[in-house]
Order: sequence, then C-alpha cells, then structure tokens
Amino acid sequence: MDNIREFSLSTEFIYLFIYLFIYSLTNLESYGSLYVCVRASIYSHDFMG
Repeated sequence: MDNIREFSLSTEFIYLFIYLFIYSLTNLESYGSLYVCVRASIYSHDFMG
C-alpha cells in the first residue's frame, strides 16, 4: 500500500507541474514570476533534502 501512496503523490506532483506549465503558456506575461516560483521550490527542495 505504501507504493500506491507514493505513486499517487508523484502523480499529483506531475499533474500540478503540467497545470503550471499550461498556465504559463496561457499567461506569458506571468512566465517570469512562474519561473521564479519554480526555481524557489527547487532550491527549497534541495535545501530540505
């Protein structure tokens, strides 16, 4: 059951990433802020991990 839970979490992350990507495509003027948010999340993930 733990494997299924991990898979669901990774799937939710993928869906979230796809949603953010599509959102950035439909709102090109906010692509810069989206990039900053993504980089911040990556840096925070590396810091936590």
